[in-house]
Amino acid sequence: MTYWQGKTVLVTGGEGFLGRHLVRKLEVRGPAEIVIPRIEEYDLRDLAAIDRLLDETEPHVVIHLAAVVGGIGANRLHPGAFFYDNAIMGIQLIEQSRLAGVEKFVCLGTICAYPKFTPVPFNEDDLWNGYPEETNAPYGLAKKMLLVQLQAYRSEYEFNGIFLLPVNLYGPGDNFDLEASHVIPALIRKCVEARDRGEASIELWGDGTPTREFLYVEDAAEGILLAAENYDGAEPVNLGAGFEISIRDLAELVKRLTGYEGEIVWDSTRPGGQPRRMLDTSRAREEFGFEAQVELEEGLRGTIEWFEREWPGDLERQSRTPETPTTGTLSLETEQQPDTSLNVEEYAQGSGGEVTTVEEIRDGDEWLAIVIRREHHEEGVNFFSPADFSQQLGFIRHQAGHVIEPHVHNVVPREVLYTQEVLFVRSGRLRVDLFGSDGHFAGSRVLEAGDTILLAGGGHGFEVLADCEMVEVKQGPYAGTMDKLRIEGPPRDIR
Repeated sequence: MTYWQGKTVLVTGGEGFLGRHLVRKLEVRGPAEIVIPRIEEYDLRDLAAIDRLLDETEPHVVIHLAAVVGGIGANRLHPGAFFYDNAIMGIQLIEQSRLAGVEKFVCLGTICAYPKFTPVPFNEDDLWNGYPEETNAPYGLAKKMLLVQLQAYRSEYEFNGIFLLPVNLYGPGDNFDLEASHVIPALIRKCVEARDRGEASIELWGDGTPTREFLYVEDAAEGILLAAENYDGAEPVNLGAGFEISIRDLAELVKRLTGYEGEIVWDSTRPGGQPRRMLDTSRAREEFGFEAQVELEEGLRGTIEWFEREWPGDLERQSRTPETPTTGTLSLETEQQPDTSLNVEEYAQGSGGEVTTVEEIRDGDEWLAIVIRREHHEEGVNFFSPADFSQQLGFIRHQAGHVIEPHVHNVVPREVLYTQEVLFVRSGRLRVDLFGSDGHFAGSRVLEAGDTILLAGGGHGFEVLADCEMVEVKQGPYAGTMDKLRIEGPPRDIR
């Protein structure tokens, strides 16, 4: 029997960057149920919403990844909001979990909680030896109060809560929006776009001397689950990779790996954050056997490949991504980079870099397509196409033992005037170019193995980006050459 067997696990921030990776690893471990609350239903700043969530789901384990966050600029503008939202969300969730009889509470803190001039490597025993870096202090201190609460609750109520301090995270699925990304995705996007546009230089904040440590998101997810399974101590535990690299060296590495040949210009008039960051990771290794497995260059290569394959470039994405990062249980990203440069106060706990698993694509009022990404795992029977579509697209997920009763479909006359088709990509990568009914180019999407698209209207064309196998389903009877009108392809710079 595994630790997770028979347990219901509540993961706040489970749809965010880190959350998605953690949930996938957790699914393999076989808990009875994984609950991922959404802010639309459960705002964790609202005590009544927390009570309702815990009452409805009755979790055995709570993994609290959610946070309200921002970079240097946002922290300067909203220190009060960052302090209150993070403190009240965590304090209430811990208290109500205790009252609800939750067996274990796993809380993620932030490296911003460490004092500004902590000796490197940061040891957990140094957490209280000074004040945090000023721009992040309200956020860092709010998260650190949750450690105080968990230790106090362990002493008075024997409540089993653990507190983890991950370093800056990165990896596939990170947030590459230049208004909200961290240092690694911001560097990758800047270098790739400058390379493709032939730009002579890119500008970064600071002088490049601050150092940071970076942990691959898959490693972080594994570390959190190992701690949940094996650690029941009161002391905080660092999760890191055990190295540091200067931002200048990091920028040069990303530049080399992306093939950008221009110049990096440093704006030393802008802030660069805490001078040095690297964690002492010995406690994690000794207490629950965690050691990072992915080397930085290997992780960067994978992240760059993901970005070049998945990011839509300059094309407008018509997805259901919120204007502010509120999926999961609030904003689940930590230390976002509003100016995309060298504010490196970050690790990703959640929704920044949100992968939209179901995307409706329209050109004005005209439907063009619906995409279901391979990351989609919604329970039950869920259809995403309007009822009047002649081709219906849905996603079904059932547990072992579920029975669908035998049935026969009735003969019902239907009129089909337009061919709608579904493509399921079995392997490889495929770019789908989308057009309005009048033939104008409307945008592109890249599909990879496991993705499905319903081509609902307008026009479309394809380019195979990597050896590809796909299954196509569309209505009949086949109409031959009457069924298609050739149109002009996408602009050359899209190709």
